Amino acid sequence: MKRFLYLFLLSGLLLSSCIDDLLNKKPIDRISDDAVFNDRNLIEAYLYQLYSELPLHMNNVGWSWNPTGAAVYFPLVICDEALQQGTYWEQYVKWNKGLEDATNTYDQWWGYETIRKMNEFLEKVDDSVLDDETRAVYIAEVRFLRAYAYFELVKRYGGVPLITKAQQITDPEEELYVERNTEQQIYDFIHSELTEVCDLLPDVRPDSEYGRVTKYAALALDSRAMLYAASIAKYGELQINGIVGLPKEESDSYFQKSYDASKKICDYAQTTHNIDLYNKYPEDKAKNFYELFIDERNVETIFSVQYNGLNGKGHSLDYWMAVCGISVGWGQEVNVLLELVEAFEYIDGTPGKLDKEKLSQGSYDVVELFKNKDPRFQASVLYQDSPWQGSKIERYSGTWIIENGQEILITDPNVTINGKPACSPGGGAYAMTGFTPKKYYDERLVRPLVDQSETDFIVFRYGEILLNLAEAAFELGKSDEALDAINMLRDRAGIKRKGALAMDDIRNERRVELAFEQHRLWDVRRWRTAVKDLSKDFSGMLYYLEGNTGKYRLQFNNQVDGYTRLFQEKHYYHPITPDRISNNPKLVENPGY
Repeated sequence: MKRFLYLFLLSGLLLSSCIDDLLNKKPIDRISDDAVFNDRNLIEAYLYQLYSELPLHMNNVGWSWNPTGAAVYFPLVICDEALQQGTYWEQYVKWNKGLEDATNTYDQWWGYETIRKMNEFLEKVDDSVLDDETRAVYIAEVRFLRAYAYFELVKRYGGVPLITKAQQITDPEEELYVERNTEQQIYDFIHSELTEVCDLLPDVRPDSEYGRVTKYAALALDSRAMLYAASIAKYGELQINGIVGLPKEESDSYFQKSYDASKKICDYAQTTHNIDLYNKYPEDKAKNFYELFIDERNVETIFSVQYNGLNGKGHSLDYWMAVCGISVGWGQEVNVLLELVEAFEYIDGTPGKLDKEKLSQGSYDVVELFKNKDPRFQASVLYQDSPWQGSKIERYSGTWIIENGQEILITDPNVTINGKPACSPGGGAYAMTGFTPKKYYDERLVRPLVDQSETDFIVFRYGEILLNLAEAAFELGKSDEALDAINMLRDRAGIKRKGALAMDDIRNERRVELAFEQHRLWDVRRWRTAVKDLSKDFSGMLYYLEGNTGKYRLQFNNQVDGYTRLFQEKHYYHPITPDRISNNPKLVENPGY
């Protein structure tokens, strides 16, 4: 029977103007193999579909429940960055309570259907209409995407079946039911693929191909993936004969691989400045860091996913992030934990820890309270009286007044005091922690709507590469080089340089530089610190307006979730699940499930 490739030609990625050419073709929903590989436009459509199926962007296909909605922020609220507004999402609550088990899980991206399409592309493109030079680039591109797919699998599950050919229903049973490879074999495959394709990919892409991978995207993936492998080798445990974990004695070799990939990017950046730290507004450090994520196609971006907010090619991040009073419908869904606020140092390099006992007394100008924080904090987090859209963010939960010589707290939002509601729309039950994310939240959108945000999502940027370099260099004993990389970021941020480094300094720098970029959840897992870092009570801060002074009294909540979060050892890996094991009995379950 003749097989067909199912191609969804209108993918969510804006990768090339060639898509416009496809829209002028006769509508089709099934295209034969011969037709696909004899038409360059259809080959490109196939390629774009492979991009769109990978979980590398805000509409993350790996997260369940409305992938263009809550998937945007889910990675932020299941680590120590943020809190979900409300408890109606059962999956979120169960995860943070440590209840994930083999049948009750989340983030299940088992991407073998996509990998099969990649393998089939690689097997058939040799007989296509593409010229030799173009074909070589396309092959390298798909091998990159396949390496990325395996990275998404290995960081979730550890060792998985390594399949590099398109399986057929007529294949022998032993080829169809494949055992799990070791975690080390998967990381070694990723490194080998990226090493081989690196020099086959272009250094830069023309504007018409922006969003497709380059040589430096391949190096960036190698930098990240090898850092994960190295950390797991050093801090993790080898289990079930290496199906999960990596040998401890191999950690330095993986740190070296990560370092080498990062160094190649840094050397290219320093000699060409085609890649560099974003510094368009050097006189305003907070604005500069904020605009890095709004100003698309900038010099720091190595690889990003493109959106235009139209025709299904938008996302909903702004809709979910918008503070109540600004939002249309749901908003203020992500509330930043006070622990992350405190992770941002002050400009003079002193720790950002707040004196809660002192601040619980008296009243404060909140902007004045935070004015000397790391400018990255001002660029990444919104709080009471933060400037926004020509006005100020309002998050206060009540107003203190003096009536008949007595102080009274009014929390009824329908009561007006001095021309303002006693409780702001962003206060009361919606206040939660007193802070919401600003990074990636576009101030130009006055009333953000569902699926109409157009901000690109940065998958790899130079700032991360410097952090990867610093961590790998420090682990390899190159502390001076690590310090230089960290200070490049601190100089750009406008915060005092470090004179010396400890590993905790590097980890905290990573925490604040990459906040809300979907790194933290994976970082605490690869460092094997999640059991300590995520198993605790988390806190927030509420604001109460003084009607006669315009300042705020602060109240701290030391258990904002209403329960103590729990991360168990087994959660460093997701379960394979009984359903997959019943489909392939050669698969073994991960430890603890």
